[in-house]
Amino acid sequence: EKYHQRVSHQKTCDVAYPNEKSQRFHRTLGVFSCTRCEHSHQDPTRFGEHIRDCTALDPALVPKQSNPVSGPSEYLRQSEHDLQHPTSPIPGIGIRRRSFPLTRTANPPPRPNLADFPTIDPRDYLRIPEPTTITTHETIPLRSYSIIINREFGVLICVNCGKCVTPNRVVEHIRGHSGAIVDVPSNLGAVLQETFDLSDWKDFPPGIRAPVYGLLIFPDPFFFCRRCGHGFRSESSLGTHQSSPKCPRLNNEVDEYFLAYGQTFAFTTSKFAVDIGALTRRDTSDFDAAHLYTTTFAPPPDYSRLPVSLPVNTQNLDQFFHREGWIEHLAGLTPVAINELTSVPKDNDHPYIQLLRDIIFGYLGEIGTYIKRHSSHGLMRRMAQVTERFDQEFRALKDKTYKDYGRELVRLLYNCIEQARGNAERNYYPLTPAQTTALLDLHHTLITPDCSPENATPHIHHTLFELFTQMKEHGAVSNFDLTVISYLVVRSMGDSEWIKTSEIGRVVAKLMWNTRGVVLYEMQSVMEKKRLSTADAYQRFKVFLIDGQDSVFTYLFNTATLIKSIRGEEYGEARSWISDELGRQLTFGTHVINLDGFLAVKNGLTREYDRIINEEIFFNEAIPAWFTREFNIATMVDDPRNNTAGYSFIDHPQNGLTKMFTLYGEWLLSSPSRAAQFADFIDNQIVWKSAPCYALLKSFSNLRRILCTRKIIDVGPSVRATEISRDLLRNVSGASMRSLLILFHNLCIVGVQDKTSHRILKKRFTPGAEASDTAQVHIANLVFFRRFESDLIRVFRGDVDANRYNMYMWPDLKDNLDGETISEDLGDATE
Repeated sequence: EKYHQRVSHQKTCDVAYPNEKSQRFHRTLGVFSCTRCEHSHQDPTRFGEHIRDCTALDPALVPKQSNPVSGPSEYLRQSEHDLQHPTSPIPGIGIRRRSFPLTRTANPPPRPNLADFPTIDPRDYLRIPEPTTITTHETIPLRSYSIIINREFGVLICVNCGKCVTPNRVVEHIRGHSGAIVDVPSNLGAVLQETFDLSDWKDFPPGIRAPVYGLLIFPDPFFFCRRCGHGFRSESSLGTHQSSPKCPRLNNEVDEYFLAYGQTFAFTTSKFAVDIGALTRRDTSDFDAAHLYTTTFAPPPDYSRLPVSLPVNTQNLDQFFHREGWIEHLAGLTPVAINELTSVPKDNDHPYIQLLRDIIFGYLGEIGTYIKRHSSHGLMRRMAQVTERFDQEFRALKDKTYKDYGRELVRLLYNCIEQARGNAERNYYPLTPAQTTALLDLHHTLITPDCSPENATPHIHHTLFELFTQMKEHGAVSNFDLTVISYLVVRSMGDSEWIKTSEIGRVVAKLMWNTRGVVLYEMQSVMEKKRLSTADAYQRFKVFLIDGQDSVFTYLFNTATLIKSIRGEEYGEARSWISDELGRQLTFGTHVINLDGFLAVKNGLTREYDRIINEEIFFNEAIPAWFTREFNIATMVDDPRNNTAGYSFIDHPQNGLTKMFTLYGEWLLSSPSRAAQFADFIDNQIVWKSAPCYALLKSFSNLRRILCTRKIIDVGPSVRATEISRDLLRNVSGASMRSLLILFHNLCIVGVQDKTSHRILKKRFTPGAEASDTAQVHIANLVFFRRFESDLIRVFRGDVDANRYNMYMWPDLKDNLDGETISEDLGDATE
């Protein structure tokens, strides 16, 4: 640590030339430099040893009539009065001092030997960012863009191509490398320029320096002019340069050069010299990139904690929830958070929860006595007459049912009380001031030491009456501004997905019965206090019990009606028929389809799939043995009844597939050259490069498109292309069950017909088994590639798109494959 501090961070060094006083040297561009010769060193101790032994003359003491030397120049930053190379397009390049004096009889330095500079592979060297290089930022996703900022020179560097990019071209440059994989804001250049002060770049590396991180190192050496520092491909080009007025000699300087490897900022053709000796060769035995991948990629998501989101199709998943706006209302909340909004503590030692239960059960029992009391007068029939044609009766419940209905009220009251008290994690319920006051009064009563059902029941009834008889302020107000309705929505969410429609129906029925019961309890109280007739009391409270009002009950009634109204639909007549004796020819309108032709179509798709695998996925290298294994689909375990969010048979532990998810990523990074092509490695982190990763992801996407077409050829187009595009790989939180299942020992994709679902609230499910060869390829694609794809997408597009890759069957880079693309691919294959 002390050595690192001295070599990298010590800023000054006090040392004396022989027989002179000590003087202070400052670190410039990472090194300490001798003011009398070309020597420099980053270690102040080693630099001090040189200074104490240096016998070069102080330039200020050199006689002016002496002849110049053909020796190395210093390229340290000079004052504004120093010379600048007259043709340099970059301010500051070529700044130099006059050469040092030497007698005419001195021997010239030996000519550099080109054999000492063999062609190198820059990927063989470990590149580590300098302290002045910024690779990450809190608000700007630099790694997604594969852009870094070098503060030493004030430039943007693209790590894909190893070149500098100007702020006004950076958006176009990133899009050229990454295509659709990365969303780049149009004002990114201005944001980068303002954030990192990129407006005034003036520096050019002097002399020979350590390579600049991110810039391409040219594999072959350059010939560098000692006067100005420009590098050239050949000695003849250098000679032409040194003989031209563009590089003037001062005081009859001798033309000299040196060999070195080079880099460029790419704003011009100018190259500057770098010393690759400052880099460390990669030690493949000491660094395992494949292991780093397996130990650092993101763990599988907890799907129950993913926010409930709008489905890909607005006419699907699930139709009722979308039509009523429930999904949109809860967008952004996770199922776990939603469940907390209706949870009730199970601890019997809770300050008031058990007392609340007991009083609620007694309250509902009292309502039951009122129902029986008024049944003979027709009041219960009128209370159930929501519309003119609705002929039912408000009936009493069985004793056990009162507890079931009462538990629903306990859920509602407890969570509203805790929100009113300020104890809820989020203020979800839209409580009115009157409701808040009633809830706080109820809480105060419940925690009173001498609380009893006699003194608590009036407070409970008053609070429930405020909740269940709430009316919208006007027709334009959202239904979710009614507290009971907002409760119904969150109450309908299970552990990770919506509960079944039948279960929602039961919740609605409980709330409807409780609404009528609360109103009946109030009517009974008013009839006793004001001595009203049954008819007069009913007329006073009728508005809370009929359809067509901006009330809680109206919404509950219509929701119940929608749930019950799901009905079948008519089938259309067939428009195709078998038109040959052998049953191998199908006529569809004016088109004749020969079934034997599908084999040729499938073979063509198979050949293209294999080509991409060999050339673009495994880069014409030997395909590893693990990729050629055959899966025993007949023995795979799946549970078609499992609707837990995130479940799929490929994750089932008995199938043993999850241990294969990382094999491709490990293979890709197991070769140092492949690893260097796709990523840099900084502080034990993988920094993926967007350009090669984009090309690889595009190849994976092309494989998926071929698979989708093969699936249609195998199974037949049982559903529309737009419906295929929404196939699910895993159960989705707040949406439908997965499409990919093992049914009867076969890999099946369940197609969902939902063209008219938004109207009739019903979908048709059509399972189709892929051919065995297609099924093998499909499982291999999912097991070996999908997790790696989602890891890359997470880097470049974020968690939302990564989760989309994990949940849907046919994801593309920015969205899922759409119906138009699927139709076009099928059309191209069957032409």
